[in-house]
Amino acid sequence: MDEVADGIGHKLYEEVRGIKAKAIIENRKLTIDEFNNIKNLEEKSLKLYDEAWIKIINK
Repeated sequence: MDEVADGIGHKLYEEVRGIKAKAIIENRKLTIDEFNNIKNLEEKSLKLYDEAWIKIINK
């Protein structure tokens, strides 16, 4: 779990945070592309954490 959180999981989180921050700074809503990108990044992150959790419980 820590490997995901310290590696790709954190990078995915930073990407999402960056997309949201840009929209806030520009005082606008997310574009459809930004929204879909965030959704895809969050789904990827969830899959990685789920896989890590399965490895933990199957030890």
